[in-house]
Amino acid sequence: MFRKFLLMLAGIVSIAFVVTLLSAGFGFRLLVSRRLDRLHRAITRAASGVERVRVEPSRGDDELGDIIQAYDALVAREERHEAELRGAHEKLDEQSRRDPLTGAFNRRHVQEHIHEVVDASGSALALFDIDHFKRINDRHGHGVGDEVLVEVVRRIGRVVRKQDLFARWGGEEFLLCVGEVGDGGLDRLARRLLACLDSEPVMTSAGPLVVTSSIGLVAFPLRTGAGAHAWADAVTVADWGLYRAKQSGRDCAVVVDVVDVQDAAAGGAAVESVPIGGGVLSVVPHVVRSVQASANPVLPA
Repeated sequence: MFRKFLLMLAGIVSIAFVVTLLSAGFGFRLLVSRRLDRLHRAITRAASGVERVRVEPSRGDDELGDIIQAYDALVAREERHEAELRGAHEKLDEQSRRDPLTGAFNRRHVQEHIHEVVDASGSALALFDIDHFKRINDRHGHGVGDEVLVEVVRRIGRVVRKQDLFARWGGEEFLLCVGEVGDGGLDRLARRLLACLDSEPVMTSAGPLVVTSSIGLVAFPLRTGAGAHAWADAVTVADWGLYRAKQSGRDCAVVVDVVDVQDAAAGGAAVESVPIGGGVLSVVPHVVRSVQASANPVLPA
């Protein structure tokens, strides 16, 4: 509609331009024709979709000045309208990437941004959930369960860095991808995450509740002798570690080291197998317990 209007206006200006040249004196024709020409070029470029520009500040109170003012006002209105549309689109896009309850990022955001966290010095991927969360909902109601979820996100949000990727993966399950963990970083990360949640009770409308978590961690990106695996394989391995943590008594983490079978057997390690999309991985898991560490940043700056 706006473009059709501009095309019609461009035609009118073209006719006015010709009439002016034919009927006016030379000096007046030159002054007016320049303004008409600028107006015509601006309208034509806007109508063709090249760009939308304003013409000039109005000079005098003549009819041509009124037309230029009206056109510039129309351009300004369309610019404001487009800015509002862009803002609304950006807001909707942000909302589509956030969990509406906790404000944490969601699975879609992870899928689009997880590769940004991968660093040459090594990263870590953790998958964890809240222990006995169903029991909290059954005993105290889903409203209290929601309060626990919100508090968990708040606590984790205090200790992760801006460049880390933290998201609600689904239900009471969360995913955290941390870059630059360094040597021994998986165990250190596990202890700090555990302490972040169980260091003090969660205050709810039903009273204070002790909240713990079970965590599975793996180095990321996942690499074997065959090369790098898809990030979804790393999630599968971390998920395996999470359920191993459940089997180990909860309130703990299982760090999963992907190994070469022969090297691990030679070292006396107990090698286990984890099914992934492309086959089976050989791993050596070990359990990490909470030590009530202080809530410093997950990793040094």
